[in-house]
Amino acid sequence: MESKSKIRLKIDGNEVTADEGMTILEVAQQAGIHIPTLCHHPALSNWGGCRMCVVAVEGVPRLVASCVMPVRHGMAVVTTNERILKSRRMVLEFIFAERNHNCMFCPKSGDCELQQLAYDLQMDHMTVPQSFTPFPADVTNDYMGIDHNRCILCGRCVRACTELAGNHVLAFQNRGPRTLVGFDLNETLNGSTCYACGVCLQVCPTGAIFSRQRTHYAVKGHPKAWHATDSHCPQCGLLCPTTMIVADNTLLKVEGRLAAAGNRPDRGQLCVRGRFEVLNDFGERLRHPLVRTSSGRWTEAS
Repeated sequence: MESKSKIRLKIDGNEVTADEGMTILEVAQQAGIHIPTLCHHPALSNWGGCRMCVVAVEGVPRLVASCVMPVRHGMAVVTTNERILKSRRMVLEFIFAERNHNCMFCPKSGDCELQQLAYDLQMDHMTVPQSFTPFPADVTNDYMGIDHNRCILCGRCVRACTELAGNHVLAFQNRGPRTLVGFDLNETLNGSTCYACGVCLQVCPTGAIFSRQRTHYAVKGHPKAWHATDSHCPQCGLLCPTTMIVADNTLLKVEGRLAAAGNRPDRGQLCVRGRFEVLNDFGERLRHPLVRTSSGRWTEAS
């Protein structure tokens, strides 16, 4: 394998080294510098749609999206200043104004990337009027639902369905302010070819796509009170790597360990059995080996 040539650049006045082809965002994260994102996900292709990750590059008159801007030798980047923060704050206000993001009534409150950005940028009020009209909600599927009123059109679910699941069910439909994420040719969720793998649910940064299996997890605490344990799915012999989210000795949700690349062709996604059906298994834990007798009853064995 050919080794990539090294590039030297400055980020916030600090000289760093990066591989050719890396983006500004990747280099900044590698250097421990935080740049806020919404449409970006490490397991998906870069899109540059939300413009939350904008930074200033010396010699470039406009702010650039760091998630799609490749680095070059001698580049000087500034990730935070008054102009950048003002731009991010304005973009965030427009996102909030486009749909109904009333956090008080959202089950994702406390575990929402959009809400966290509002806290980080100290957006305690809006200077632009809300401009949305009510959108439909689809709860026809037994495992998950979608509320278009909370969608920010970041495209994560669309890319995940295409790049990770390979199912191509989700796509943008309509135009302008009526744009939403549709299923197949304007089908309902349950009537579409979606097989409820839930990868779209996992990558969604807001409460737009939500689980119907553990809707009460919102009132059982937030991530600071959760305990995440890496494990493997026991539903079949593939033993997919998972992260179990637990609180008060109760399994709240199961997530796949998504990755852009790796030694698994599934790249960490789960199926409907591993993500949802395991939450409906209320059987007691097997504590001893059991043997079925001739009468059909199970008895403990040594």
